[in-house]
Amino acid sequence: MNRLIDSIKWFGAATGALVPAWDFFKHDVPPLFPEIGLLMCAVSGAIAIVVSAYIPSRPKPIHGLQAIVWRGTILIVMSLGVLISYRILLESWTVLEPQSYQQRFQVGFGVVDWSLTNLGQEMKHAGNIRVADDLMLAGHAFRPGGPATIWKQSTIDSAGLILILLYVVGFVLWTTGFALLSKYRASVVAGNNTA
Repeated sequence: MNRLIDSIKWFGAATGALVPAWDFFKHDVPPLFPEIGLLMCAVSGAIAIVVSAYIPSRPKPIHGLQAIVWRGTILIVMSLGVLISYRILLESWTVLEPQSYQQRFQVGFGVVDWSLTNLGQEMKHAGNIRVADDLMLAGHAFRPGGPATIWKQSTIDSAGLILILLYVVGFVLWTTGFALLSKYRASVVAGNNTA
């Protein structure tokens, strides 16, 4: 009976961690490569297979925790830092179209002059614009190819690439951290506390 209760607690904790993650990784994808969310499903399966085959040595506990638990926790904390950075930059370097908030447009590095085309700089200074949303509205750029009339294509691509890298790194760290904790939990339930 205790094993059932422990399993239910573990399932509840895992669900509490995975539901927000699923929502984040499904809806907040980089606009230059929205298919990456689907690709990450395959990556998470590969990570689970690699971690399940991982046989750790028997190192001494770190701060009273098994090494695998410590590593998993560190990876999750690192992923949170990366994902918070991703989310902040996603808001700065992309713009949601203002009518239905369904489509996200990749722009350059905010409204800094070196990121803007000549037209973008003129619009920024003429309208005293301080945020990318207002620049997109002023330039009627909520259409395919619209941001490239305001931002230099190289800055659009660079900002998009950085967002894609942060998204992938955050996802891999998150998944690996939870996979390590899951592996430890499975070894404890099986009575083999060697992880």
